[in-house]
Amino acid sequence: MTLPFKIEPEQINQLNQIQLVRLLKDLLHAEAFKFGIAQRAAEVSLNINAGDGGSDGQISWTGTPVETNYLPRNLTMFQSKATDMGPTAYGKEILTNKGDLKPEISRVLSNNGAYIVFTTQQLSATMKSDRIDEIRKTLASLNFPTAATCHIDFYDASRISGWANQFVSTIVSVQEWIGVPAVRGLKTFSLWGQHPEMSKPRFLQVDSRDIVIDSISKEIGVSKACMRIVGLSGLGKTRTAYELFKGLREL
Repeated sequence: MTLPFKIEPEQINQLNQIQLVRLLKDLLHAEAFKFGIAQRAAEVSLNINAGDGGSDGQISWTGTPVETNYLPRNLTMFQSKATDMGPTAYGKEILTNKGDLKPEISRVLSNNGAYIVFTTQQLSATMKSDRIDEIRKTLASLNFPTAATCHIDFYDASRISGWANQFVSTIVSVQEWIGVPAVRGLKTFSLWGQHPEMSKPRFLQVDSRDIVIDSISKEIGVSKACMRIVGLSGLGKTRTAYELFKGLREL
């Protein structure tokens, strides 16, 4: 992967809490698409101030695959942290103010799911192990039945950058957030949509455009498919492509 299309751990470390959750959302949807999991399986709230029961995002599905490269269980939840925290703090993080196990963490772990901390910190293997051990100690103090065996992991800046590097969309998003110039002409969908010509004038559906949209929609999910919209300047090729992807995102 060439330098313009690579995210480094140091760049993940620059993300704030909102950006980190947005990255989690994009990665879950991209991973789901890659492995044929329904998009509705992923759920991430961008309201970081809302009560979440210990979960900033999760994905749940049935059938195959039973796991993916970055989703170790078909029920996996993430808690994002864009701040430096030690082992003791993570042990306390899974508790409510009353000292009980946070409800979503309890539900997921009780159903053989995975609990993953999604953090901008860069952690060594020992640092991860210390934090996981502290979480297990807290679970054990609550007499949680699978405290010693439940799936707990940390995705630190290094692992997150490796995951983000699997998809051009997440690479460009991170570069945009931290102010790294992207390759000329390369934009995220949200940035593309900010251009005035993508909203005005109103997009009119006509037979010729519907044929293009229907044709590409049927082929867009095929691996390595390549399509090109051709026509004279000013006919609405770019706007048609934008409306096509806008419709796919809303499904």
